[in-house]
Amino acid sequence: TGSPLLANDPHLGVGLPGVWTQMGLHCIEVDADCPLDVAGFGFSGVPGVVIGHNADIAWGFTNLGPDVTDLHLERIDGDTWLYDGEQRPLRLREETIEGAGGEGVERAVRATDNGPILSDVSEDLRAVGGEAGPAPGGLERSYAVSLAWTALDPAPTADALLGFNLASDWDEFRAAAEDFAVPAQNLV
Repeated sequence: TGSPLLANDPHLGVGLPGVWTQMGLHCIEVDADCPLDVAGFGFSGVPGVVIGHNADIAWGFTNLGPDVTDLHLERIDGDTWLYDGEQRPLRLREETIEGAGGEGVERAVRATDNGPILSDVSEDLRAVGGEAGPAPGGLERSYAVSLAWTALDPAPTADALLGFNLASDWDEFRAAAEDFAVPAQNLV
């Protein structure tokens, strides 16, 4: 046809089940009330087409394994953690992990400002900080490993996907791309 063709390799390995689902979102009559006429591939549970095309544009992503996580060794004293010479309270929450056909598993999650403490659930990470010992005031002093990850920060990435699905020109596409936060991707 003489029109451009976009080829994309998202750099995700093959697995069973596969991570991609082929999909299309097509309004019977495309108008202001129902503007979707888009096809491509998405992930289970993610609204909209993640990589694909509409009548005007095509787009894709390439994942190159960027560095988007940091592990922090935290000094824990009782229910507080040390930051810049000051004890701050740990954030605590209860989560229930539901299983198919079984009872949910209750899990206490502790977190610092850096993120959730992974060493509470990983023996390997629990051993990283070395020996724990008594702290002043009778509290138990220990070390913990927390996870800082860009995906834990609220971001409008789903809005960006909808923007890609609806974009009709370069300016609209670029505006949608500004809302795309995680996961870190190369965008074509």
